[in-house]
Amino acid sequence: MGDGRLRESMRRRAESLGQGGRVHFLAPTDRESVAGVYRASDVLACTSGFEAGPRVVFEALASGTPVVSFDVGQVSEVLGPGAPEEIGGLVAARDPRLFAWALASVLSLPASAARAARCAAAVRTFTPRRALAELFEMYGRWIAEGERAAVEAKPRKL
Repeated sequence: MGDGRLRESMRRRAESLGQGGRVHFLAPTDRESVAGVYRASDVLACTSGFEAGPRVVFEALASGTPVVSFDVGQVSEVLGPGAPEEIGGLVAARDPRLFAWALASVLSLPASAARAARCAAAVRTFTPRRALAELFEMYGRWIAEGERAAVEAKPRKL
C-alpha cells in the first residue's frame, strides 16, 4: 500500500516479470478500509529491514491474511519456530530468493475460513497492554525510585 517514491519502478518491475496483473499497488487507505484490504489479499509481504512491530504484520494476521516477513521486530514471536506454515513464513536471512520461496510456499496453500481463523488466533494475545508491559514496568520502577529519592533528600527537622 502507498504512494512512495519507489511505486512506479516497482510497478514497472512487476510488469517486466509478467506479474503486472497479479501485483496491485494501492493508494493510501483510510483506517476504516484497511482490514478489508487485508482480507482481499492473498498474503502480506513485509520486506522491511528495520521495524519495531511491525504493526502491519499483526494487522494482516488479525484480519485473517497470512504473512511472509523478514525477521524484524516482534515478527518471530508469531511466525517463528512452531508457527503453523499456513499462517505465513519467517525469512531469517535478507535473501530475495528465500523470500520468494517463502511467498510461493504460503501462496500454494489453499485459502479457507479455517486458515483465516488460525491467522487471527495467532495474534490474539498481542495486545497493546502485553506489548507495552515491560515499558510500563520500567516506568513504574523509575517513578518509585524517584519518589524514594525525593523522600530521602528532604531535610529532616531535629
